[in-house]
Amino acid sequence: MAARKPSSTNSEKKRASKELLSTEQISATDFSLTPLPYPELVFGLVGPVGVNLDPVISLLVRELKTLNYSAKTVRLSKQIESFLLPIIVKNLKTYEL
Repeated sequence: MAARKPSSTNSEKKRASKELLSTEQISATDFSLTPLPYPELVFGLVGPVGVNLDPVISLLVRELKTLNYSAKTVRLSKQIESFLLPIIVKNLKTYEL
């Protein structure tokens, strides 16, 4: 996920705040349609097991930085491992002979 770093002047900030409606004026259904002054970008990279996506990630992060975005890498495979490991260990202990 990449979040743009604010680099606007005070006048730009005032103009952006006038353009955006306050949350009190926005109904629950309209909230998702409100433009953000600095939109988030989300990229999902998918590859077969064993494929090294690090060069692609590095290039993407570098290019995002040139556009004043900061990047955070989240590896779902690591999240899945940390979630499933306790379940697998528990099941192994259950079926041990």
